[in-house]
Amino acid sequence: MALKANPGEIKEIIEVDLPRPRHPDVMLTPEFKQLRQRVDYLVHAEEDELDPALAELPVIPRMTKVSSNK
Repeated sequence: MALKANPGEIKEIIEVDLPRPRHPDVMLTPEFKQLRQRVDYLVHAEEDELDPALAELPVIPRMTKVSSNK
């Protein structure tokens, strides 16, 4: 199940028709690769839908160590 950014909203239910128990070799199959690609898309698609203006903001590095903040 892939969830939306809003808590409690289902984006998509993904059926996994791979046999159990799953051996690590399953990760080499085209079926697994297709599922993995779909999940990656669902997880990262919302990043692409963000406000384009946010993408233009500079990345500001942290100047102090976290442990030194009191």
